[in-house]
Amino acid sequence: MTSNLARKFAYVGITVGIAVALSFWFISIFNPFHLPNVNQAPPNYREPLLLSIMEDSYFVLCPGIRLQVFTLEMRGWFSCFMWILAVLLNGPIYYAIGLVVGALLKRGDRVSVR
Repeated sequence: MTSNLARKFAYVGITVGIAVALSFWFISIFNPFHLPNVNQAPPNYREPLLLSIMEDSYFVLCPGIRLQVFTLEMRGWFSCFMWILAVLLNGPIYYAIGLVVGALLKRGDRVSVR
């Protein structure tokens, strides 16, 4: 028996994973923050705060992104494959979180009824 709440969490997890992957690709391709390259950056350069917050939130919102460690500096199909795998792993991770949240909600209902 599957919980509807857990299934909704899984859908949200896949959607969040797709959003994280698309935002990462958008930033790396179009450079909306106008980041300098290594030769142009001054020694005391700090990345914009919004970009720093976004990059830190990637690891929280999409835990499967940690697989990217295996594809550092790789381009092409293997990097895309790891992104797709990270997004698809996000669904089961969020599903498990949904099961835990559903169990806690059911337990909370039983405790408050007594």
